[in-house]
Amino acid sequence: MAKRYFQKQLEGRTIDNLLELKSKLDEHTKVLTYSVTETAEATLIFETTNDRGKGLTNLEKIKSFLMYKTYLAASDDTEKHLDLIRQRFSEIFRDVEMFDGQLEEDTVLQYHCIAFESWTDKEHYQQPVNFIRNKLNPLIKQGKKIEALKFIERFSLELRENFRIMRELLGCSVASYRDLVCMERIANFYPLLLKSYKFDDTDSKDKFKIICRLLEIFSFRVFAVQQNRSHTGQASIYTITRDFVGRFGPLNEKLIKLVTDYSSRKSFRDALGSSSLYEWMGSRDLCYLIWKYENHLREKEQPICASMSEDEFRNTDRKTRLTVEHIAAQTQNGIVADTSILPKMDEKFVENNLHRLGNLTFDPASANSSKGNNKVVIKNSKYFSKAPYKTQNELESFLVKSKWTSQSIVTREAKIVKFCMSFWDPEGVVD
Repeated sequence: MAKRYFQKQLEGRTIDNLLELKSKLDEHTKVLTYSVTETAEATLIFETTNDRGKGLTNLEKIKSFLMYKTYLAASDDTEKHLDLIRQRFSEIFRDVEMFDGQLEEDTVLQYHCIAFESWTDKEHYQQPVNFIRNKLNPLIKQGKKIEALKFIERFSLELRENFRIMRELLGCSVASYRDLVCMERIANFYPLLLKSYKFDDTDSKDKFKIICRLLEIFSFRVFAVQQNRSHTGQASIYTITRDFVGRFGPLNEKLIKLVTDYSSRKSFRDALGSSSLYEWMGSRDLCYLIWKYENHLREKEQPICASMSEDEFRNTDRKTRLTVEHIAAQTQNGIVADTSILPKMDEKFVENNLHRLGNLTFDPASANSSKGNNKVVIKNSKYFSKAPYKTQNELESFLVKSKWTSQSIVTREAKIVKFCMSFWDPEGVVD
C-alpha cells in the first residue's frame, strides 16, 4: 500500500526533481532498521513502537492490536494465525482504495461496529479501538486464550466481509438507494443499509429496496420538509440496526413507526402547506420534491414519457443546473414574466401566496438568469405547453380566466400535496 502511494506521488516527476528529493531525504532523515525473521516478532515490535511515529488510523491500530493479541494467545501455529489476519486486512485495505474517496476507512469501521458488535453505549462504536481492547484484554489476562482467538477470528472475518459489502453498496444502482444518495443525508443510515444489504438473500435485493424506501421517506419528511436536526432519530436507528438479525417484517414495522413518531401525517401536511415554505425549506430539497412530482406526472399523465434521470437532477453545471423558481415573482425572474397574467403583487399576496408550494417549480439556472434580459422573449402562458418539464406544461390548466391567480396557486398546491402524502406514505411501501 505504501509502495503504491509513493508510485502515484512520484510518477511524472523529472529526474532532477527526484534527485533533489533523494538529497533532502539523505540529509534530513534517519531510518531505524529492525531485522526480524518471524511475523510474530515483527508484530511485537510494531505493537510496542506504533505510537512513536505518524498517527495511525483506528483500522490500522486494530489490525496491529489483533495481531499482537494473536501472538500472545496462539499456543501453536502462531504464524498461520498471523498470516490469516494480515491477509484479511490486506483485502480490507484494497477495498478502501476502491472506495475512491467516498468514505474513510475509520468511518466504515464505525459502521461495522454499530451494525454487528454488541455495544451498549455510544462510546463503544465511537471509540472502536478501546472497545476491542476492552473485549480482548480481560480474556488474555484471565488465560481464556481460545475465547480470545475465537473473538479475533470472528471479528476480522466479519470486518473483511463488511468492507467488501460496503464497496459493493457504494456502487449499488437500486433506485431507492440512489434516492437516498441524491438527498445527501445518508451517513446515519449506512450501518442499517450495510446490514440489511448483507442479510437480504433475494437475487434482486427486494427486501433491501424496501428498507431504502422507508429510510428515504424518513429523510424527506423528517429532515427535508420538517427541518429536524441531522441527528434526529439516530439513536433509535442505531439500536434498531444493532438488534436486527434478519427478520425484515419487524424491521419494516419499526421504521414505519419511526417515521410517524417524528413526522405525523398532520405535521407533514401542515409543513407542506406553509405559506412560507420557500423561505425555510432548502433549495435542493425543494428541487428533489419537484423532481419526484415531475416524474409522477411523466409516468401517470398523458402523454406518458421517460422519467427525468438522476443525472439530470444532480447536474451541477453552472448554466444548466436546476434551481427553484417562483411562477409568479416580485421581479422579472419568475417563470411568468408577462404582467398581464400575473396577480397583483400586493402585501396580502406576498404574505399568503408568493412562497407557497403551489407557486414554485424548477428551471435551469441559465433560463432564470436570462429572464431579466429585455432582449429575451418574455415568457407567458404559451410557454407552458412548450416547456421541457411537465411541472410547467400543466400550469396552463391552473389559470383562472387566463390569469395566474391566488386560486391557481392554492389549487396547484392541493394537487402536489396530495401527491406528497401518497408518495411519502410509509404505510404504502409494504402493502
